[in-house]
Amino acid sequence: MAESSQAHGIDGPAEASRWREARQKLKAASASSTALRGTRTVAEATAALELLKAEHDYYMEAAANVRSRMNDLNPIAIIPDEILVEIFSIHARETRNLRYPAPRRDAWLDLVSVCRYWRQVALNTPLLWSVISVRPGPQKHERLKAFIERSQKVPLHIDTDEYSIDKKSILLILPEFARAERLHLCTPLDIYSKINSAFPSSCPLLKYLHISGRGKSSKIPFFFDTCAVPALEHLSVADDYLPQWDKLPVQLKSLTVKAHISPESLSIHDLAAAIGRLQSLEVLSLTGILPRHPTSRVDLPIALPRLKVLNISGSLLHSSALLLEHFTLPISTRISISPDVPFDYNELGEPFLSRLSRAVPGLSRTLRTSLNGEDHPGVEKVVIDKDAVRFFDCLTNTPKLAINIHYNSRLSGNYALLDRTVSDLPLQDIKELHIFRTHSLAGSEPIWTKLLDRMLSLTSLRIINVFHCSRCGYGLSHNDVAWLISPKASPSRDGIVLPKLERVVLSKVKFRDAGPEDDNSFVDLVREALRGREEKGCGVRELEFSSCSNMGERDVEYLKGVTAVKWDGRVRKAGKECRDCALSTQPVSIHDSDEELEQA
Repeated sequence: MAESSQAHGIDGPAEASRWREARQKLKAASASSTALRGTRTVAEATAALELLKAEHDYYMEAAANVRSRMNDLNPIAIIPDEILVEIFSIHARETRNLRYPAPRRDAWLDLVSVCRYWRQVALNTPLLWSVISVRPGPQKHERLKAFIERSQKVPLHIDTDEYSIDKKSILLILPEFARAERLHLCTPLDIYSKINSAFPSSCPLLKYLHISGRGKSSKIPFFFDTCAVPALEHLSVADDYLPQWDKLPVQLKSLTVKAHISPESLSIHDLAAAIGRLQSLEVLSLTGILPRHPTSRVDLPIALPRLKVLNISGSLLHSSALLLEHFTLPISTRISISPDVPFDYNELGEPFLSRLSRAVPGLSRTLRTSLNGEDHPGVEKVVIDKDAVRFFDCLTNTPKLAINIHYNSRLSGNYALLDRTVSDLPLQDIKELHIFRTHSLAGSEPIWTKLLDRMLSLTSLRIINVFHCSRCGYGLSHNDVAWLISPKASPSRDGIVLPKLERVVLSKVKFRDAGPEDDNSFVDLVREALRGREEKGCGVRELEFSSCSNMGERDVEYLKGVTAVKWDGRVRKAGKECRDCALSTQPVSIHDSDEELEQA
């Protein structure tokens, strides 16, 4: 009987006795119901039905007890609470990713409805409820109250959306700012004028603050004026908000300001003085805040000894240069300057490059020593295009130079800039050269010959995005590619240009116009160039093709007669016009070429 009781999920003597008594009654009821099957009176049938219901309820209870015991023995039910909490936390962190739409960010809440055990674990874990987001919805205020209550006293991450925030919501979360570790506030400016008196006097745990939104005011009306933020390290401001520069916390490590409209009243001198107070600053990004017609005096340059990244974009090159002149930066600082309008390449000569050199003392010296193999930061590659001049630091024994000269009919001095900019670089130490998205070499071969002739150590040449448009003439022609590979007499010494070249990579090359399969003019040019290098005693060991258009297996076999060939096997068709001429809607974007450079 004990075994039978345990089989039904009943423990203890009292439960067993109760089980026996119920079973005896059910046996009697079963016999009685069987005997009454032949009866036809309503009273007899009703009595029999009641007995059957009692029997049904008994077995249902026993089955529920058995299922409960089975669930208790399920492997997922015996996971320790601390491991289950970690699983919940990872799932919640992944679904809260800001790349997802708002409803999907709350998908982790489904865990609470799986079973009573999971619900209990989730409700007893305050960290799961520590990310509070003000989302649109009919019950958003009740949701806010539930999150605030369940998060108890743990540090909070609070995120507001300008399309769903209202006065009641902001008043609900304002008292919790005192334990906020991260605030992402996207709200209309006028909302704060309604709750300014209720704003806390201190946010002692706050480390990250982002403020953005639109409105008439141009100043942050509450932070740094009445609220103490002793732990704040990262500040991001966007749209119509602007920080009060003279009240920025001196302990800031990261400052990002993206203005909706450039404030003409801002003085570059005052801006530099305010930034100079931030001696712990490691990342500085300024977009669209520099005046377009700056007038500035330059005092003694201010040192920013810990600055690792400096990004200036959305401003004129002249304004960026004036700001740079106020600082002395470490040689390892990564500098990115992206003007907001196309500019004449001659602007990158003096005074811009000289100002950059003054801002980063020892730039040329460190370039030389680092590229010669000494173990300290230097410049890995210089990228020149119509939108940006960027200097990247690196620790490498394989120096690279990547050149991107993007064609634009409004610009002038392209190759003169190239010649002037790289004249101080230790080109004799460069081992890899990437050339991509440039225009025809016609008329500029002497400059390229002079450039390549100084690259005595170059072993790898990568030519990317070779496409000569039949309509506008943009892009390298097949003759240009063959000329770059072919042996050329050195203008300064005995021998040929690029004497140590061993590997050539052609990426995104259009092999031929859509036409007859036997049109092998480009293949013949490449084969002739490679054979000429072989005859000069400096042959190329490997030729690689990647993502080429209108290329076939016969081309590969034909070239294998002069060198080892690698091909990714991709055969694509290409038109006769570049993307500009095909779309005729907007100028060519350089973003594809930037991605190509980073991948290379």
